[in-house]
Amino acid sequence: MIFFLYYFWYDKRFKKVVGGPMKVFELANNLKALGHKVFLFAPKMGYPDKQTSVKVIQVPVLNIPILRLIMYEFMLFFCSLYILLKNRCDIVYVRTMNSFIPLFISIFTSSPLIIEINDNPYRDYGQLKIGPNSNLKLLINRLIDKINFRFCNKICAVSDKVKQEMQKIDKISADKIAVIQSGANTDLFIPMDKNKCRLNIGLHPDKRYVGFVGNYTKSYDHDSIIDSAPIVIEQFPDVRFLIVGNGEWKAKMLPKINKRSLTEYFILCGYVLYKDVPKYICSMDVCLSPFTKSWGDSQSVKIFDCLSCGRPVVTNRFGSTADYLEEGNCIIFVPPEDPQRLAAAIIKLLSNPKKMEKMGSNGRKFIVERYRRKFVAEKVVEIAKKIGG
Repeated sequence: MIFFLYYFWYDKRFKKVVGGPMKVFELANNLKALGHKVFLFAPKMGYPDKQTSVKVIQVPVLNIPILRLIMYEFMLFFCSLYILLKNRCDIVYVRTMNSFIPLFISIFTSSPLIIEINDNPYRDYGQLKIGPNSNLKLLINRLIDKINFRFCNKICAVSDKVKQEMQKIDKISADKIAVIQSGANTDLFIPMDKNKCRLNIGLHPDKRYVGFVGNYTKSYDHDSIIDSAPIVIEQFPDVRFLIVGNGEWKAKMLPKINKRSLTEYFILCGYVLYKDVPKYICSMDVCLSPFTKSWGDSQSVKIFDCLSCGRPVVTNRFGSTADYLEEGNCIIFVPPEDPQRLAAAIIKLLSNPKKMEKMGSNGRKFIVERYRRKFVAEKVVEIAKKIGG
C-alpha cells in the first residue's frame, strides 16, 4: 500500500535542530519496514528528512501567525497534487491537524482517511464561547475537527477515555474508533549499564539520580519535583535531580531552585538528541513523570520510553491510561500536585534497589510484549486493509 502521511507541527525552538514528533517518524519507518511505501508531508521546520527513511515532502511555512496556516494549506495542497502526478494514494493518514487538505486528498483519490488522535481534542474546546467575545481560531478549529471526524473512515485514539469523549460529544460510533497506545521504540530505548551511561554523559557514577525527560509544558508538575527534593535529600544526600528536555526548564525552574538553595542538587540538561535520550534515562535510578491536575487523560510518550529502558516510573493516575500501565507492575502512582507523596514514592524506591530492579525488568518486558512501535504500525496496516477493501 501507498500511504500519504500528514502532520502539522510548528515549533520555532526546533528551527535549526533535529527534533519533532518522533511517533510520526517512527510510524513512517515501521510502515516502510512492513513493505509499504510512505510519503510524509511535513512542515519545513527543523530536519524532518533526517528523522525518517521514507520520502519526506517538506512544505514551506512562514513564521507569521495569521499567514502561517493559510500559506501552509495552499502549499500542502499543491505538494500533494505534485506527488499524485506520479504516484497513487491508497491510504491517507493524518495526525490531528486543523486542515481540510488530507480530507480533500482522501475524497479526490477515493482513498480511506485515518485520523490519529494523541490528545483529548475537547480539552481546549471547553473554553469555547459563541458570541462577540468568541475565540475565532478555536471556533474554526472546532469546525474543522467536527467535519474531519464526521467524514473520515477511521479514528485511532490514544486511550479509551478519548474514545468515550468522542462518542459522547460528537456522537461518533464506537466501531469507527480504534484505541492504539503510543508505544516505544524498543530497539533504541533499551536497558544499558547505569554507570557506563553516567560516565558517557559526564555524570558522577556514584550518585543517585532521579530524573525527568520531556519538553517543558504547563501540564508537567515541575513545582512538585522541586518541592519533593528537600524531603528526598534529607534521606539521601547524594541524590541528584536530572531534568532532560527542550523548552523553558531553566527559565521556569531555576528561580525556585535557587530560592530553595537546591542548586547543587539539580542538573538541567536542556535539549539532547533523540538518539541520546536512552543514555540519560538509563543513568537514572528512578524516572518521574508528574502532571498537574489539568492534565486530563492525555498520554506521556516518555513513560513508555522509560519503561522500555528498564527503569521504574513514578507518575500520576489519570483515567484509562493508568489502567493500561498498571498491568505491568512497573509504576508507582501518586496523587497529582502532591510533593509529599511524590517524595515518599521516590524514597521507597531508592531504599529498595531490588524493588527498583524488579520494576525495571517488569517494565521492559511489558513494553516489549505489548507496546512496541512496530505493533502500532501493524495495527494501522490491519485497519487500512479492512477499510480499504
